[in-house]
Amino acid sequence: MAPHILLLGGHGKVAQLLTPILLQRSWTVTSLIRNADQSDAILNLGKSKPGELNVLVRSLEEVKSDADAQSVLEVAAALMERDDTRGWYDLLDGDEDVATAVERVARERVDCIEGEDLDAIYGRTT
Repeated sequence: MAPHILLLGGHGKVAQLLTPILLQRSWTVTSLIRNADQSDAILNLGKSKPGELNVLVRSLEEVKSDADAQSVLEVAAALMERDDTRGWYDLLDGDEDVATAVERVARERVDCIEGEDLDAIYGRTT
């Protein structure tokens, strides 16, 4: 089973650079975007690539209730339950340009968030 990636902010610079790299590896990418007008730009990233590209249009800023978050939650939960789910990607270390960093992460199969403040990321209180 090929990996399935959920990209939040799919229309952002890093996501747009990462999407074709992941698709070229025959991975499945679900790209979360805020604006339906961005769908064509995202779908064009997948042209002639062997992977599968899905676009999910939701604004995380407008998620204000459990019901609003349900479709995003279902995708994220399905991805996290897969046997091949290993972790989150730490894309940039600040020493290289975005395109180089994305290439390095894909090439080296980076799957950790070393040095990140996990309590802040996951909203944990101590």
